[in-house]
Amino acid sequence: WHTTQADEPTTLGEYGARMKSGQTAIWYLAGNDRKTLASSPHLEAFQKSGDEVLFFVDPIDEWVVERLATFEGKPLRPIDRADPDREGSAAKEAREKLDREHRDALAAIEERLKDSVRAVRFSTRLSESPSVLVAEGSGVSANMERILRAARQDVPVEKRVLELNPDHALVKKLLALHAADPRAERVGDLVELLHGQALLAEGSALPDPGRFSKLLARLYA
Repeated sequence: WHTTQADEPTTLGEYGARMKSGQTAIWYLAGNDRKTLASSPHLEAFQKSGDEVLFFVDPIDEWVVERLATFEGKPLRPIDRADPDREGSAAKEAREKLDREHRDALAAIEERLKDSVRAVRFSTRLSESPSVLVAEGSGVSANMERILRAARQDVPVEKRVLELNPDHALVKKLLALHAADPRAERVGDLVELLHGQALLAEGSALPDPGRFSKLLARLYA
């Protein structure tokens, strides 16, 4: 497999030999292709910490990992899922404080996206991107959903959590617009844009590409 740090394909053994002292897991991210994965918002926290992430682009990879589970005593864990241990208590407290301060805005976003996401909260994993979709529990990943649907299998939609970067200009603009007028049309437009951006970043299809294109054009008008 390719990784965030190796120019050539690497084995689990080679990955393990490079692991940082104290690293608790073998981290991986599964998706359509290496290019999409390399620009994933999920990597931002790992780039900051210096932890290496494996890229799984073969459909069989996730099946193998589910059965392998661990390698040399280290669990294989996807980075596109909620991870309370990695978040840290101080970061979690700060995030939850923001969630409380903007409870009404987050509730309005959840209502707007109720058919697509299970919850909306602020993120501690993002430093550059405005939004990201995060799975919780042990449900089917977004990548596995795409694989199963391509195989014409009936797969229920797995609602995920939309995380927002509180320091990003688009998110700040959304919060300011909501504070001024919760019913403003621009509030709904920005909510759809942030959700659409998160879908595109993970390689998923937009529910309405034409509308997303119009919203994007309107944003820069």
